Amino acid sequence: MKGIIFTEFLEMVEERFGIEILDELTTHKGKGCPMSFTSVGNYPHQDLVGMVTVLSKRTGIDLNDLLTTFGRHLYSMFQKKFPHFLEHHTDPLDILEGIETVIHTEVRKLYPEARLPHFECERPDKDTLIMSYSSNRPFAGVADGLIHGCIESFGETVAVDRQDHEVESGSASTFTLKRIAS
Repeated sequence: MKGIIFTEFLEMVEERFGIEILDELTTHKGKGCPMSFTSVGNYPHQDLVGMVTVLSKRTGIDLNDLLTTFGRHLYSMFQKKFPHFLEHHTDPLDILEGIETVIHTEVRKLYPEARLPHFECERPDKDTLIMSYSSNRPFAGVADGLIHGCIESFGETVAVDRQDHEVESGSASTFTLKRIAS
């Protein structure tokens, strides 16, 4: 898993929970060995799962809620660091519909070895988007947060229904998004 995901997670932890909890997460790893990450490195996704699990136990916040919060954080980071992916869009459903075909295509050019989650989208009408998400990692909550972060950045009202699906490993969910007229 790309190191930028780890460094952004640690940044979120420091911002929201403080340096003391950040130190706990990065100095213990559950085995007593120190952890450090660089944005350009590659790391096992299990390290992130472990840190989120420890953070959940330490804060009493549900694991999925933490992943969703992290997804929102990631979207705001993408807005700041990669504005060219988003700058010509005026509709959050258009951006989300293009995750696989536009954004992931560009990410693969930069990081050919990246193992990204997969999105299949269906657009029954201009105000509805159905996104099928699948990943070999248990991060549907991060996708949920990214979706909400995108919608919130446009100030739109969009109902999001998430249905998780049983899979042997990783995660799969269907997100149905319906724009609500204001």
